[in-house]
Amino acid sequence: MRPAGAHYRARMARYIGEGAQVWRVRVELFAKDPDDRMEAAWRSLDRMLPVDDGRELAAPYNWGFAVDQGIGDASVVGFLFAVRADGLGTAAERAVDFVRGVGVDCGVGPELFKLTLIPAEVVPVGQMESYPPAET
Repeated sequence: MRPAGAHYRARMARYIGEGAQVWRVRVELFAKDPDDRMEAAWRSLDRMLPVDDGRELAAPYNWGFAVDQGIGDASVVGFLFAVRADGLGTAAERAVDFVRGVGVDCGVGPELFKLTLIPAEVVPVGQMESYPPAET
């Protein structure tokens, strides 16, 4: 068992949506007993992201997806992955709707704690797997 707050990561960058822009997203949903839900949340995200059908993102956007516990006193689970969309609003809607579906599968949410979207081209090299960080 991994310690509380541990990241569950995968290196293949599967993403949701279609569009001209790539966004790195972090969606945090409230969760009862987030320590107990981390592995189930990662497995659910892994299962629900589209499988490899030639849609992986090429470098430099080939970071993976992850799940973590967030920070502070809030009982949350954070989901990190990539979204394609033509604009910020569409990317935000896709990300939240998708993660709420993932949350149903693993007992997390559906109440949104926080959403962070970063254009992929500004993600710092070397921090891609866990970006954006929980403290954003």
